[in-house]
Amino acid sequence: MPHTTLAQYDVLKEKIAGYGYYSVAYSGGVDSSLLFKATFDVFGDKATALLADSVLLSPNEVDRASTQVASIGGRLQIFHYDPLAWPEFLTNPTDRCYHCKKKIYSKFLEFLRTNSQNSFYDGSNLNDLHDDRPGRRALVELDIPTPLIEAGFDKATIRRVARELDLPTWNKPSSSCLATRIPHGLKIDHRKISLVASCEQTLLGLGFHGCRTRLLDDEARAVSIEITEEAFTTFTDTKIRNKVVAALRNKGFKQIFLNLAGR
Repeated sequence: MPHTTLAQYDVLKEKIAGYGYYSVAYSGGVDSSLLFKATFDVFGDKATALLADSVLLSPNEVDRASTQVASIGGRLQIFHYDPLAWPEFLTNPTDRCYHCKKKIYSKFLEFLRTNSQNSFYDGSNLNDLHDDRPGRRALVELDIPTPLIEAGFDKATIRRVARELDLPTWNKPSSSCLATRIPHGLKIDHRKISLVASCEQTLLGLGFHGCRTRLLDDEARAVSIEITEEAFTTFTDTKIRNKVVAALRNKGFKQIFLNLAGR
C-alpha cells in the first residue's frame, strides 16, 4: 500500500481505537466494508457487523453481505424489521430516511447496550455532508460516531484504499434501499417495493448490473430506468432494448423511460 494511503488508513484505525467500539452499521457497500475492515484490524474477532434486513433490501443482499463479512473476519449480527408497519414511513415524507434510520439505529443501540457496548460506527463519508441526507439527523440525535468523516475520507479515497486492501466491494456501485425508488409523497406499500425489486432483478438477468428502476406514478404505470455508463452501449442493441421493454410491459408498465444521465 502506498505510504500516503497507508497513513490515512492508520488515521482511520486510530479514530476507531480511540472510541473503543467494535461494531459497525453494515450495508455491504464499499463505505461500511472499509470501515468494518479497519475495525477488524483494530479489534480482531470482536469486530461485529450490524445488518438491518427487511423487504427494502435487494434480493440476495443479505447473502452477499454475509460472504463479505466472512471474508474479512469478525461477526455478523442480523436484525429483522418491518418498515411497512411504520405509518410515518408509509406516507413517504421527504424525511423518510430519518425515521427509518432512527428506528434501526435505536434498535442497534438497544442490543449493544445489553451486551456491554455503548455505541457503534456509521459509514458516512465527507461527500455525504454535501448531499441531502435526512438520515444524518438521526446520527446527530443518537450521537453515532462517523470515523470515515473524522479521518478525512471522501468516496474516492474510500474506493482507493479499499482497492489497495483487495476488498471486493471497492468498485461496487453505490446502492440504497428500494424505498428510494418511489418518489416522496407517493405511498409506499408492499406491491410497489416488490415490483421495483422484480424489475431490477429482471434487468440484472439481462446483463444490466447496478441498475435502478424508479416508479413515476402512484399506479405504477410509468417507470424510469437508470443504468451505468458502461451499459449504454449494450442498451443501443435493438434486440436487448426490445427485451427490456417487453419484460417491463409484462409487469404492467405502459410508459418506459431511460434516464440519459445514467447512474
